[in-house]
Amino acid sequence: MQPMKFIRRHIIALLLAAAVTAPGQGGSTDLDSIRRLLPSLTGEELFKAHYVLSEKLEAVRPLDAIHHANEALTIARQLGIRDTVPTIVATISFASAQLGDFTEALSNGYLSLELATELGNKRYIASAHSTLGITYGYLGQYSKALEHHQEAFRIREEIGWYYGATRTLNNIGIVYHNMGLYDKAIEYYNEVLKRRGSESDTLTLIRFHQNVGFAELRRGNLDTAITLQRIALEMSERTGFTNGMAYSYLNLGLIEIEQKKFRKAVEDLRRSLAYYEELGQKHGAVQALNALGIAAHGADDDAGAIRWLEKAAALATSIGATDEVKKAYESLTRLYDDRGETGTAYRYFRKYSAAKDSVFNSRESNRITELLIRIERHKKEKELELLRAETEHALQEQELRGYALIGGLALLSGIVVLLVLYIRRIREGRRIAEARKEEVEGLNRQLQEKMQELKTLSGLLPICSHCKKIRNDEGYWQNLEGYISDHSHATFSHGICPDCRREHFGRTLGQR
Repeated sequence: MQPMKFIRRHIIALLLAAAVTAPGQGGSTDLDSIRRLLPSLTGEELFKAHYVLSEKLEAVRPLDAIHHANEALTIARQLGIRDTVPTIVATISFASAQLGDFTEALSNGYLSLELATELGNKRYIASAHSTLGITYGYLGQYSKALEHHQEAFRIREEIGWYYGATRTLNNIGIVYHNMGLYDKAIEYYNEVLKRRGSESDTLTLIRFHQNVGFAELRRGNLDTAITLQRIALEMSERTGFTNGMAYSYLNLGLIEIEQKKFRKAVEDLRRSLAYYEELGQKHGAVQALNALGIAAHGADDDAGAIRWLEKAAALATSIGATDEVKKAYESLTRLYDDRGETGTAYRYFRKYSAAKDSVFNSRESNRITELLIRIERHKKEKELELLRAETEHALQEQELRGYALIGGLALLSGIVVLLVLYIRRIREGRRIAEARKEEVEGLNRQLQEKMQELKTLSGLLPICSHCKKIRNDEGYWQNLEGYISDHSHATFSHGICPDCRREHFGRTLGQR
């Protein structure tokens, strides 16, 4: 039994790990397998199974998600588990918002925020803010929606949870397009797709095509809008993403209303309403009912239009979706005015005005403006932070280049010093060579002079054999002393040799 128990636990662990798939695959084989295993699980394994199911079903089957989340909470209390409770409560909040139970959604959203704050878990805190932002968006309280989404985005960026940050950017885009700021909405949708890039999962791509398609509808680009919605519908049908099919059919119906294809619009909107009712998503059902009323009126089915619109107003009032209440009353006002029933039209106009005032009062408008400024400021701060980082990087590169330049200059300076010393040595050598040259030339001159002297005194001299006079170049006879003095630097001093002394004087001279 022990090996079998180990194998069963291993299989359960693998199934729970494999269940972390794209949210659009809530009906996948892995989740069905976990459901079938539930009766055989106990303790922490049972808690993990309910936790995974609640998280993966919150966007596709919110009623089932709430059931599994409550089961997980019950087991968590029994086992003393605290760390994952805030995110389970956030799942209940999100699923409740999908169902249109906004009172429950807000209550659990703020409870999740409180529990996450006590734990100090920033990831859970961001998720709670995101859930609250989605709920306030459904309620048409756009300033509060933006406030919570902006805080969720700030925290997710701070902790580096980039996937969560891109989801928040998508949510901010949705708020903008609900406010009628479609260019800004598309800017956020494109930023989401740019961040996700090739890693975009099926749900991200479906939402991108749906949201951009809706924005293009409001901008009047109907051909682009219908192409994008059909792509999203095909992807939703292929993956069995019921929520995606409901929203795509809703958007196709809205586009067909703009194209004056009212009967086709009624057909697609009925499909959308059926899917939303199957999922138990009251807010989506209200949107489909409002659109059905407009399409039926365009198709000359006023009775059907009134029925759809009154049902939309009642359901929207029950769930607190004041923005949808306003739309229902506005459509009823126009319908009765077109029929010439002025009194009934005025009655609905007053209801429409009251609903409009409850959604957009002056204080709310000021808060929206303030939040828009805050969001833009945060965006600019991020851009400045990025610019600072780029500038710092550039400065570091410049500093490295500077060090390289200084090193190069130092090397160049060394080379210059060596060259200067070398040039000095060359110049000194030249100077010494010049001096030696002058010295050699002086010696050469002296040698030439000596040679000239030698040449002058050399050769055959005509001398008298008796008186010893020498005949000069001019033919005159010159005594020996004079000739030598004229042709050399020698001078003479006269004396008497011993032989001449004896011959001429006959005696020797004494010494004193």
